[in-house]
Amino acid sequence: MKLEIRHVRLLLALVEERSIRRTAQRLGLPQPALSSQLSRIEETLGRKLFQRSTRGVVLTEDGARLLHHLHAVDAGMKALEREIMEARKDPPDVMRVGVSWSGLLGYLEHELAAAKRAAQFVLVEEHEGPAASARGVLDFLEVMEASDSPLKFPHRFRTATVAEVPIGVIVPSGHPLSGHGQITGEDLARAGWVSALPDTWWHQKLMDFCAIVGFVPNIQYLTASQSTLPELLAARPTLAVGSAVHAAAVGGRLLRFGWKDGQRVVAAWDPATCPDDVARDLLSLVRSWYGSQVPPAGS
Repeated sequence: MKLEIRHVRLLLALVEERSIRRTAQRLGLPQPALSSQLSRIEETLGRKLFQRSTRGVVLTEDGARLLHHLHAVDAGMKALEREIMEARKDPPDVMRVGVSWSGLLGYLEHELAAAKRAAQFVLVEEHEGPAASARGVLDFLEVMEASDSPLKFPHRFRTATVAEVPIGVIVPSGHPLSGHGQITGEDLARAGWVSALPDTWWHQKLMDFCAIVGFVPNIQYLTASQSTLPELLAARPTLAVGSAVHAAAVGGRLLRFGWKDGQRVVAAWDPATCPDDVARDLLSLVRSWYGSQVPPAGS
């Protein structure tokens, strides 16, 4: 594995937080995924960097010797990012908005253009969440967080809940099971599945569900990002665990999980660059789009 800047920042966040749980929240990662990344980093470097205990994590001697190198790499990258930001052509009063769905991006573009406000914003599809906000790349962002793993944003940011999104098994339109009135556990066991990468929150939800039903999923495809899931489901006759928004994107059914689980959509903004009145307008548009994607409870 090649080390990247995100690995350096993961290690520095661990040093600051001294906790796997708090670091996972800060970076917007599931705890198992963070632990797995840390193990692979240590394996790549050939040394143990942190001592784990019930009270948290602390640097080992090898980790302490590397610390100043990590800070130097991070400082150099931040300086480069500042230069890039300063070289941006956007006027200073243009706000940068990041969203996690291409459908939402298109909706915002249309609505802002209709209101003659398109020139006020630069819209991008963004999946880094709190990491992007911490680097000052975005002024307003919409992001999905696991109900059991809330995200941690910079202290200056304000946040608001947009919607609660159920998760479950996605049966795309055109799948052999899409016309079945009732889908059984045997049907699910015989089907092929798309899964997120191992050690991720979505993969664990798939495995938990299949264990409850009583079968091992026949995983035929892996996807590195849930944002590409609709495209993969549309091209392959497979099932997947995902959200109501994923199901809507492929015109499919969502077989909701029976336990209290799901995702929460959160909006976050920097009041220094995105005034609250503008944030409220964007929040209203984002809520409107999610309202069209997520069916009411009980439907």
